[in-house]
Amino acid sequence: MDLVLPVSRDLFEQLCAPLKERLSSLVARAFATAGVAPAQVSGVDIVGGGSRIPFVAATLSASLWGNASDSARLRRTLDGNSSVAVGACFAASGRRYLPPFALPESRLADGALEALSARLEETEAKELARCAVRNAMESYLFQMQGALSGAHAHLFTDKEAIHSLLRQAEDWLLDHPDADTTAFETQFGALKAALEEQCRSYFEAVQREKEQKERELEEAARVAASNAQEDLDVKLPNSQCIKRAKKNKDEGNELFRDGNTEMAVQRYIKALQYTAKLFDLSPQDAAEATAVKLACNLNLAQAYLKLAASGDPKAPLSSTQETFLKKAVSCCDAALEADSNSLKAAYRRALANEKLRDFDAALEDVKRGLATSPADTDLLKLQDRLERQVKLQKEKAKKMYAKMFS
Repeated sequence: MDLVLPVSRDLFEQLCAPLKERLSSLVARAFATAGVAPAQVSGVDIVGGGSRIPFVAATLSASLWGNASDSARLRRTLDGNSSVAVGACFAASGRRYLPPFALPESRLADGALEALSARLEETEAKELARCAVRNAMESYLFQMQGALSGAHAHLFTDKEAIHSLLRQAEDWLLDHPDADTTAFETQFGALKAALEEQCRSYFEAVQREKEQKERELEEAARVAASNAQEDLDVKLPNSQCIKRAKKNKDEGNELFRDGNTEMAVQRYIKALQYTAKLFDLSPQDAAEATAVKLACNLNLAQAYLKLAASGDPKAPLSSTQETFLKKAVSCCDAALEADSNSLKAAYRRALANEKLRDFDAALEDVKRGLATSPADTDLLKLQDRLERQVKLQKEKAKKMYAKMFS
């Protein structure tokens, strides 16, 4: 149950008399410490809930100007934060910052500046090298973790032992974020040696697959070179060039659907070569040629993305993969020249740049695509991935430079 006690204002002020005396004493001490007479003060800002209580205002007026009823000079124009800011400005008035170290009386000599610059460059190079080894070790861990459930998973005879080895290496990375380059190289070398010894069958299969892929690419390049000049040196009417370009494009589509990506690439390239032979185009021919070039460049970009794909998306890019991805970007550039609003070109160029780790460029393409199609699910998912990567990059850079200057 509630207990109600009727209390008048006079009784309440009598009960608070000790607080009133403490407030008066506080005001007197403040003026004494500052060496200022209350008569010199034109006004006082009061802040907080207590400032609205009449006896508090009366106590302050009496302490300041000897008259409890003289509350006109009590102002309520500032909030708590503003009061602190104004007080800090008054407290700092006429003062200047003194650094905790001696400053040189004149600017550094050119030689000293060059020495400092060289030292900074050396520190940066060392830190970048250290981070490169650490990142390589981290990528290798991701690659091997993915391989345990990948296409060659059956080649691992003792998965539990390999899991244990990978966990130990991962724990070491987490426990030693500030280790030097030598420590990272030592740990990375030991990890690779142990895995290559325990997973010999897996690494041999990966090497055979790589060599087979390279042979297929070399054969495709040889076939393309032998057929490159077929009919292309002969001057043909525009109608024939467009017809042959479409035929090669359609053949490329069939080859791509059948999984023969390398040969499909050659057909698309040949189709584009026919469009390059066109001259003095009528509006209708120009429209047909643009449509063929757009389709071929989009399909080429898709084919190059497929050729650049690997079983483990976290594995570092090989030079061949990097070349394919750069070609995909070039094809998307050409497609966007033909149609600046092409959603497929923007999306595929963003995918290629994501794999090339040019996340800023990829984000620009995603924004370009979303401007045309704001609700596109693929673009929205890619945007989310890219924003996370950009955030991670910024955090890594911040940590790296913090260590450089510490």
